[in-house]
Amino acid sequence: MADFSHYGGVSPDWERVIASIPPEQLAGAIPVAVTLDEPFLLKLQEKTNRERATRARSALNDLETVAVNDYTCSTIDNGSVPIRVYRPALNQKNRELPVYIWFHGGGFLFGSLDGEDAHCTQIVLDHAVIVVNICYRHTPRWKWPIQHHDAMRAVDWIFENMPMLGGEATKVIVAGRSAGALVAASTVLGDLTAVSPHGRSRFCGQILDIPWLCHSAAFPYELIVKGKDSYSENLTAPILPKGLLHLFETLIAPDPLDSTFSVLLAGEKEVRGLAPTHFHVAGRDILRDQGILFQQKLQQCGVSTTINIYPGVPHGFMYFTDLEASQQWARDHGEAVHRLLNKQNGRP
Repeated sequence: MADFSHYGGVSPDWERVIASIPPEQLAGAIPVAVTLDEPFLLKLQEKTNRERATRARSALNDLETVAVNDYTCSTIDNGSVPIRVYRPALNQKNRELPVYIWFHGGGFLFGSLDGEDAHCTQIVLDHAVIVVNICYRHTPRWKWPIQHHDAMRAVDWIFENMPMLGGEATKVIVAGRSAGALVAASTVLGDLTAVSPHGRSRFCGQILDIPWLCHSAAFPYELIVKGKDSYSENLTAPILPKGLLHLFETLIAPDPLDSTFSVLLAGEKEVRGLAPTHFHVAGRDILRDQGILFQQKLQQCGVSTTINIYPGVPHGFMYFTDLEASQQWARDHGEAVHRLLNKQNGRP
């Protein structure tokens, strides 16, 4: 049985950085009495998305301008999903560029195109790629698997419109953070099954950032030393304590054993042929063990994997830019993008 608890604890650097941050910004708590009240949740969603967009605009002030275009793609239920495409300002589609597809985090409750502008712009500037930011639909109005279907349809739209976008179809990365990493992993897995007749992914890589990969009711606790699992160890950790994770799971309402949601449960035949996968895992994250176990499963099944683990920091640590771990994450993420796009990972 595995024991990853040595990655937990509290980093001294984390203690240093949070000393000046109000506790309510770290708790990740929503009042229990109103957690399932839809009007409250929609107001909270609007407020949180507005705050995230404001932070993104502030970060954009320090970045060069890139070209941005908005599109929509149709969904399986005759709805639509907004898509934002970012490209180098000086590129006039006179040459094909690699493509980086991005799925935001937010527990399936929070997230918008605007809130991801800074991250997507930074990727364009750092790597001279086209970034496609997909805004799947959210709870409380939309339950699983609509997010999976939105993502699958959006990815098909990208490949169908690759000439218009100016993208290089053989160099496409899928990346996501937290709930967005679940969407990314589910999409890459579903795409392999649905589209790739020879069991070979259309993508050259995926990046799963602090990934949520399994419903807590379906997690294979038997693989972890009793009492050492990240659910027990990080029960009240900042940013994503157990109560908030439970709220997100209640709102998204999947079948816990559905492997399109609990991707960690996917079998060997399902994952063989997946694109090379890079993981970023936080040591003090309630989701820590999911990421490490999935990385190990993929590796055992012949999928090329790499992983960075950041001891003693919680879920979402990269948003605290003064953290040494956050700065290391930025370097690691950049290296992962470069490596996957240039196939320096020994893909079979």
